Amino acid sequence: MERTSSIQADFNAVLATLEKLGQPSLKEMLIRNHGVHEPCWGVKLGDMKPLVRKLKHRQDLAWALYDTGHYDAMILAGMIADPMAFKRQDLTRWLELSLIHIYEPTRLGMISYAVFCLKKK
Repeated sequence: MERTSSIQADFNAVLATLEKLGQPSLKEMLIRNHGVHEPCWGVKLGDMKPLVRKLKHRQDLAWALYDTGHYDAMILAGMIADPMAFKRQDLTRWLELSLIHIYEPTRLGMISYAVFCLKKK
């Protein structure tokens, strides 16, 4: 996905912020207990909330962050994405790329955590 210089600057700033917020002990626990794989910085969801408020519905940035394959960036992407901007093939793609899946009893199956974040909006 080609990014404009403005989106690229925001993208780089967000990744740098996520890296600063990362906690090695949380990263270790996510990998050990929750099946998360590298790359991962171990950012608490609560620490992402200021970013979410600032970036809410920045779909351009959500696409770019999710495409990194980085656990923390993908989670943030699901939290800032605009659910109305998704088509079925977008959701399918996000599910296929997802690094972690959760069980959702109402669907009788597994879904991507990032897709779950979209559903909660």
